[in-house]
Amino acid sequence: MSELLRLPTIPWVTQTIKKMNVHSNESPKIWKKIWRECWYETYIKLGGEREYSGTKPCPMCAAYGLWYLGRVVDSVQTCKDWEITRINHELGKNVAYAVLSLEILQQQGGNTTREVLWADVRKLYQQRLNEEAAKSEQGQIKITLALFNAKLIVFP
Repeated sequence: MSELLRLPTIPWVTQTIKKMNVHSNESPKIWKKIWRECWYETYIKLGGEREYSGTKPCPMCAAYGLWYLGRVVDSVQTCKDWEITRINHELGKNVAYAVLSLEILQQQGGNTTREVLWADVRKLYQQRLNEEAAKSEQGQIKITLALFNAKLIVFP
């Protein structure tokens, strides 16, 4: 079972999505704030104890972006097929890393490791955005790999 910060990745993401779907009628301007609250609440419910771990921005933002873009099964969001430059600009680099990793996983059929996938994402990010990616993976790839392997990803 895939874990993120010592908690099961799939329940953390899917339970947050269920909570978030209830708020999908709210203004999109406050969705990220609501997502943070739902993410942390789910973290605590699953047994998380350290506030920093439950609010770590990299995996939280990646998961939020996948929900926002309608890329996760059971999200009430319509699947959006945005260009990676728009994703990077409007939702941030953590979401861009997650979406690029899904693109690679779809092409390769998921036959990879987190380390190899992260190296491929860094290269693709540099090529597509002409920016250097972060040096280390901070949970974004762990989330996408877990969701992909669980067949919980929606592709545009």
